[in-house]
Amino acid sequence: MESLPPELFDAIATHLAFVDWCALRLTCKALYRAIWPVFARRYFQRIHVMVTPEGIADLKALASHETIRPVVQDLCLIPPLSRNYNIPLAEFTEVLRSAPERRDWTSEEIQAHYTVYKATHTAHLTFAQSESLVSSLAECLAQFDNLRSRSLYEPLAFCLRDLRVLEVCLGPGSPEGARDDCLPGLITRAAPTLRTLKLFQWAQMQESSPDVFADLAPQVQFSRLVRLHLHWVEVTQSDFALFLRSAAPSLRMLTLVALSLKDPLPDGSECIRVLTTIWRNFRNILQETIPAIHVFAMTWIACRRHQLRFAKSCRKNQSASPATEDFSYHANRTPATFADWLNTLDLDPETPLARDLPALSRGSHSLYIGTRIPNLGDELNEAAAVTFELGSP
Repeated sequence: MESLPPELFDAIATHLAFVDWCALRLTCKALYRAIWPVFARRYFQRIHVMVTPEGIADLKALASHETIRPVVQDLCLIPPLSRNYNIPLAEFTEVLRSAPERRDWTSEEIQAHYTVYKATHTAHLTFAQSESLVSSLAECLAQFDNLRSRSLYEPLAFCLRDLRVLEVCLGPGSPEGARDDCLPGLITRAAPTLRTLKLFQWAQMQESSPDVFADLAPQVQFSRLVRLHLHWVEVTQSDFALFLRSAAPSLRMLTLVALSLKDPLPDGSECIRVLTTIWRNFRNILQETIPAIHVFAMTWIACRRHQLRFAKSCRKNQSASPATEDFSYHANRTPATFADWLNTLDLDPETPLARDLPALSRGSHSLYIGTRIPNLGDELNEAAAVTFELGSP
């Protein structure tokens, strides 16, 4: 194989992912040397450099590399992420204590982390304003003979062209009355190539959430979506059905965490009857839209942000946790069909409503984009904790 011309090898191995190329190059020294030019053309035509001392040092190394230097065509410079975030100690402490791992940080640990943060922040800003940065960049740019474009920011439209993994989290942070109009357009544009979508809508349950799905559901057109994770989302049943119908043909995994239905709830004795109807309608949507789903997980389903309480027999049969009422279905491990399995889930006939959904930590708008799709592996474990990675385009 190492004797093949690089162009022929490139055509043969066109389906390989980045990690596969790396593994192949480590097979033997001869193959490592033979495919190095092909590898360089594939993965170094477009490079991204963080404007930090370490990033510029890496750029200098690339500019002096005889094989890499001629293939670089696009250079994107990313400003230091900390340039506008001179966070005081009080806010830094809040960030640490609201982290997902929920550690009990001591004052000494917080101060130590804050000292490191301040030193890094100061060093990056000093370097960004130094004359050495300008001279280093000028030297590097002069060495790249085939450079076509230079930019300071990566345009989002470019990232969406072949996006496979998208995680969007919306929380408080917009001015009062403002809407998150970018979300429907973002997901709609990325939908045709997405394999995994994870959408959070609330960061604080006590605050109102924008009616995103009303705009999103009629427009989105999925064609390859394999995994859909809707967490802390508030939606009408009609919008949910329309959204799910677009993803259904290719969907293999669906996880719902704290999904709250926006159906109106009456007071008094009518509430139990209406809740039963709401749940049955929602169950019918799942049965009719995704009858062949491979993995399904559901936790804290709610109506108007009040948790639905399921009958004790359901919790016992499904091995659900009493605290969270987790229900999961796996086609390879559950003898019943998905529709029959759903039919075993009924609300508690006496107290179908439990406490309010728990509040999440306060956060701000965030967007995370990746181009690698995780392996299916143990799909039930992945349904509980999905990892999103930022890979090479």
